Amino acid sequence: MPNESRLKKLACTTFEAYILAGGRAPEIGMVETENIVVGSKCGRGKESSKSVGIRLKVNDIATMNQRFRLDGFDSLSDLVRAYVNGELLLSSKTDQIERLLLRLKEKGIADPVTGEVTPTFYKNIDIEDFRCYLKFKYKYSRYGDDLVKYYQRFAQFFFTKPEIVSLESGRNRSWICDAMRRFADYYDYRFQNPEMRMLVKEIIERYEINQNMRRHDLVWVADHNYLHNAISRILTTFNKGQLSVLIRFALFTGLRGTEITYVHSKQTCQKLSGCSCEKLHVVTKNNGISVIVVNRTVGQKHCYFTMCPTEDWLPFFPSLVTQ
Repeated sequence: MPNESRLKKLACTTFEAYILAGGRAPEIGMVETENIVVGSKCGRGKESSKSVGIRLKVNDIATMNQRFRLDGFDSLSDLVRAYVNGELLLSSKTDQIERLLLRLKEKGIADPVTGEVTPTFYKNIDIEDFRCYLKFKYKYSRYGDDLVKYYQRFAQFFFTKPEIVSLESGRNRSWICDAMRRFADYYDYRFQNPEMRMLVKEIIERYEINQNMRRHDLVWVADHNYLHNAISRILTTFNKGQLSVLIRFALFTGLRGTEITYVHSKQTCQKLSGCSCEKLHVVTKNNGISVIVVNRTVGQKHCYFTMCPTEDWLPFFPSLVTQ
């Protein structure tokens, strides 16, 4: 236990630090300690903790508190916890974060909770409110849930280390870009600040995150009747049974697997004009081709209609339930 004179000295030093910090009381561990010394144990349930601190000049406390506010920390304890949890990198104060802070200040983008300009503003977003916004915006909630997951996983890298995001696969970068754009829409909707959209657009374009995301952006050269031979081999190999019907329908329509399941599970409607129901509308032409109007939208994937030979459509959808 420290003696009485040491306690008085500590109290005076703490009061001076309080005044220098502009009325904001620092933690005791920030003022009078030995070099990383261990204090008393504090029992909390089954866990116990020990107080640690650092030696610091009183005149530097106000400066440190200001730096804490700029970096998104409330106290030394928050800084240490972030370091222990692996959320703080030694090189976290990078040029990208400096540019991010400058952009946030110029565009007036603040932390939704504290109202201050910090590079960690994305952490204080109400995730459940963001999720509800996406569910209201999109017909299928699964797409919104996936966007929220990608936002939670990549928001920190996107705003502070976008070069890491640019190294992800094309599929992941496509989802990340969609998630950040929808987050920008949500931020504008909730806080009436469209500058977030410009910030997200600048980061995506500056680091070329949206380049070469999908395989069909490439040009494929096929010679020696490659496609003809491949398709013929498939059709001759699977020429009987239900699997043959499914393969032929998929080849001729070009639908995705989920869209094929959707088409097979839907009923058909006899009204072929001026109808806005969610059923399928099938038009059979005299040339042996059937046009199937689907009108299905899931996220950014749209399927309006498809065509296939009637002889392949009838076996795939034998019931042709009409109403």
